[in-house]
Amino acid sequence: MSFEAHQRRAVSGGRSAARLAQEMPAHFIAFDLLQIDGQELLHVPYGERRAHL
Repeated sequence: MSFEAHQRRAVSGGRSAARLAQEMPAHFIAFDLLQIDGQELLHVPYGERRAHL
């Protein structure tokens, strides 16, 4: 999704938000985990952090 489309969705409300969500669904993709349950994981090796995902 383009940045412009994200901006339109961010400022929309009500029925517009529902319509835009149908037309332009957004997806969250995580590739790393830096904190979990308030505990910082920066010192944990990447492979272990990734396994938590």
